[in-house]
Amino acid sequence: MRLNSRMARRVGAAAIAVCAAIGVPAAALAATDRPAAPAQAAVTRCTVSDLDIWAGVPGNQGLEQTALQIQISDISARPCTLDGFPRVLAVNSKGRQLGDAAGKGAGKLRLITLRYGQTAHFTLGLIDVTIFSHSSCDQVTAAGLAIWAPGDRDSQFVPLQLPVCGKRGNQYLTASTVLNGAGVPDLAD
Repeated sequence: MRLNSRMARRVGAAAIAVCAAIGVPAAALAATDRPAAPAQAAVTRCTVSDLDIWAGVPGNQGLEQTALQIQISDISARPCTLDGFPRVLAVNSKGRQLGDAAGKGAGKLRLITLRYGQTAHFTLGLIDVTIFSHSSCDQVTAAGLAIWAPGDRDSQFVPLQLPVCGKRGNQYLTASTVLNGAGVPDLAD
């Protein structure tokens, strides 16, 4: 049997279609043989176990207020995020709260991602408690601060002796939002 050009084209097209029908699934199977690229791990919120929280150098002292830079460093093996206001309490040597919790100070809410060894900070404003009457404040010396990372349920103790009110009812602490980078006081004053 002799093939004319029309018949040859049909046989050729059928052969291409058969090869494509066999080749495409084979190529797809071959592509799935390779191991998948590892998925990026989701970056989670920092917890106190991921962090080392410590008091930096005091700065910007006014007549009745001091600003402390509280540093928050990632000591975990994974990146984590911080955003918002930390919770801060002055505490005695037994870990009991002294006076009111820190109020919310200034700052825009920003999502900060910390990697191992990186540091963020917030500013803790401390009002001189001697401006309050003894009967409303009952001035005592705190053993330190209990600090919660924003959104965390557990706190970390930061040893820092400072004069505080033993009674509640006087707002003498304020905490700013967490900011990226180490906090360095403005020493130009």
